[in-house]
Amino acid sequence: MIKFNYDDKVSDNPAPVLEMEIRDVFGISSENTRMILDTGASMTCIPERLIKNLAKYIEGSVIVKDFEDKPTEKDTAIINIVFAGEEFNNVEVIRTSGTIGYLGRDVINLRKISLDHSNDVWTVD
Repeated sequence: MIKFNYDDKVSDNPAPVLEMEIRDVFGISSENTRMILDTGASMTCIPERLIKNLAKYIEGSVIVKDFEDKPTEKDTAIINIVFAGEEFNNVEVIRTSGTIGYLGRDVINLRKISLDHSNDVWTVD
């Protein structure tokens, strides 16, 4: 089991956050970035600066809906993600303009995760 802390600096309410390694699909280059565990996101969102530096393949685009059910077209790219010590290859991700990423259910659902907000910790088995 790997234990992570919540962070009270990323939003008005403490959120489950982790530092993740993002790799190009060839395994040549990588960068670390902070990611919020976002169970409301169906796809993982990566800061645009990392997409520019690491994504060798621009996949295309997808239509996503925000919390108000408003559809928006977003560009996607293919990268590798290291999450809790396991590498996930050829993950299609959405670009985000912010400095922090959002780990979506496309990756979250591949691991067992427990949230303990009362103690501001979360774990991955």
